[in-house]
Amino acid sequence: METLKHNNKYEYAPASHPFMQEARAEAYKSGCGSRQIGAVIVNKETVIARGHNARDRVSSPCPRAIQNIPSGIGYNLCPECIEENHTEADALRNARLAGVDTENGEMYIFGHWWACESCWDKVRSAGITKIYLVKRAREMFQERGVLSGKRWYQAPINLFIFDWSGVISDDRKPVYETTARVLKQFGKIMPVFDEFLKSATMTALEYYRKNDISEDADLLLKLFRKYFNEAVKNGNKPTIYAHAPSVFGQLTANDKKIAILSSHPEKFVEREAQEYGIDQYITHIRGGSRNKETDLQNILTHFQTQNKHALYCGDTIHDIRAARAAGIRSAGIGSGYHSKEQLAAENPDFLFDTLLELTSLL
Repeated sequence: METLKHNNKYEYAPASHPFMQEARAEAYKSGCGSRQIGAVIVNKETVIARGHNARDRVSSPCPRAIQNIPSGIGYNLCPECIEENHTEADALRNARLAGVDTENGEMYIFGHWWACESCWDKVRSAGITKIYLVKRAREMFQERGVLSGKRWYQAPINLFIFDWSGVISDDRKPVYETTARVLKQFGKIMPVFDEFLKSATMTALEYYRKNDISEDADLLLKLFRKYFNEAVKNGNKPTIYAHAPSVFGQLTANDKKIAILSSHPEKFVEREAQEYGIDQYITHIRGGSRNKETDLQNILTHFQTQNKHALYCGDTIHDIRAARAAGIRSAGIGSGYHSKEQLAAENPDFLFDTLLELTSLL
């Protein structure tokens, strides 16, 4: 428990907590051009109400952000920043409209590191006993707010860069079979499928090294390609995620560029893209990547695109970290190798259950 502004005490929950994820989803609905904040009210382990800031505003720059006004003051400069339009007030208003009981409830807030005194008064009056913030909320959200001037949400995304495996192509089963054969060849034990997914690394080579296989890298990658091709030939084929063609079509229709960055062998990516019938949407493919941070920067150079106008969509914590290191926004897709909870712990800029939800950014 920590005491912040106004001597009010907060509880903390990890970003991966289910209720914090619900608050995060609500934050994406915000119309604020500076801070996107969401909240849920929970009673008896059930979400009973939701709210976000700047409800009726189309996303646009905030006057307070433009003038670098610190958090907590100058609300009068922006109609959407007045207390009645704060996230907490919106959630409480929705609870009243729904006729639900907030007594002894709890509130989970994603997107900020404190609540103003006016909101605290409303929360207490509603009988809510605790406000939960994200762990490390102060560091996380100052980086995206008026204190740093990084107003990410004003910058349109023109270049969508996708990981391949686990995002566009569901190759988890053939990769599992392939990896099991490589490990067996070197006398190593393969974990069960779910444990393998949780422990997935950036590249196949990293996974072999993690399992104390020290043979020549080129030999190991040659084995991966050989066994993967055999798995496909024997019917254990990768399949396209159902929403990928629609998403690529919508991105192209909106004049967005599409690139692929994957550790999956480049020839495999090209072959699968053709088989899936989506190769016509893809402008650039970089497969066989061993350093995604560097390759992301190279892709930006190739497209002559600024960092703020690019997004990397991945399904592992390593993808999120690579995007952060390259200085671009990230979107975690929770239907691939790593779970949504694993991705949430890395605090990506966006987090979706499926690829289809990505179109909400258009």
